[in-house]
Amino acid sequence: MLKQALAGRDDLSLLKILRYLQKHIAHTTYMPVLIEVAHLISHLYDFSSTSSDKNNKAMEKLKRTIHDELQFQLELMKTKGAIEIILAAASVSTLVETNSPITNNNNNNNNNNTVISSL
Repeated sequence: MLKQALAGRDDLSLLKILRYLQKHIAHTTYMPVLIEVAHLISHLYDFSSTSSDKNNKAMEKLKRTIHDELQFQLELMKTKGAIEIILAAASVSTLVETNSPITNNNNNNNNNNTVISSL
């Protein structure tokens, strides 16, 4: 059904769709549907020299927008991975500190000091 709605568009209506895609494809709310629309448009239309110059430029701009968004998502994934490693290391460090004999000896020394000072 989507393919039928996108097929056979004149240059002006196709240009409007391409500009809409450029503007909204990076919004996570619309992304799944708009990616499918962009994919269908790229297969339905020949963006070569026979197409209008405005549509060719709009399609190139859409490609750049998608590329930039993919690079941004990649950087977010790298950052998320780094944060997870830091949090995991901090968690392990906290567990080691609470279970170490040094911590337990300090607690015993505090208990001994309390007993001594109460005498």
